[in-house]
Amino acid sequence: MKETKNIKGYVIRVSPYKEYDAMVTILSEEGLFSFSGRGIKKNTSKNFASCQPLCFSSFQLTSTGTSYSLKESKLLSSSPDYSSFEKAISLSIIEELSGKIIKDDDCEVAYEWLGSILNSLNSGLDALSMTLIYFAQLIKINGYGLNVSSCIHCGGKKNIVGVDYINGGFVCERCADKNTVIYNPETLKTVRYIFMCGLTNYKQAKFDTEICYKLIIDLSIFLEDTLGFKLKSVETIKTMLKY
Repeated sequence: MKETKNIKGYVIRVSPYKEYDAMVTILSEEGLFSFSGRGIKKNTSKNFASCQPLCFSSFQLTSTGTSYSLKESKLLSSSPDYSSFEKAISLSIIEELSGKIIKDDDCEVAYEWLGSILNSLNSGLDALSMTLIYFAQLIKINGYGLNVSSCIHCGGKKNIVGVDYINGGFVCERCADKNTVIYNPETLKTVRYIFMCGLTNYKQAKFDTEICYKLIIDLSIFLEDTLGFKLKSVETIKTMLKY
């Protein structure tokens, strides 16, 4: 017997499996849901707009057993703005991060962060800064946040010179070794901010563009070493910017 489920959420992954069909994963307040959507890749489909990456939509799903299929959907907010290079890059990173790193246990906090960050982008806040914050917060939600309060080796708070991603945090000048990535003071300040900020105070942030690119790349390397997958969107940045 078919059952019907109505749910709202953000599209975080679209995986085509036929010419016009796709599996869609959404992040909702209730958790992660995946469903099959017939014909949704065809731009004449009534469900095309609402099933695009990072759109916030309502979905009516039918199920037989453990699998869901899309009956109909409706776009609830404006589509993400890809009008500039930085916005397009930022949204591709946010999409890939969300689709790969968010787990069922993380959904409640991740849902709040994703919605807030997308609203910030639509409001015209700095795209790369918002993306860098989101990147750090997802890492933190997954339990791999960096200690940015003191040196992870000696506990000292003075003369911090870099980050040891392998061991998880700030390192002072005296304790720096081959695992320490040395940063200038502005970059260290940015690292501290992106891991320390919260949903109530992040929107005033605007970081240097080069620092954003550098830290996005370094965090992607950290993510690869920790969780074992590469972000294709970041690889694109490295190629284009010749990092």
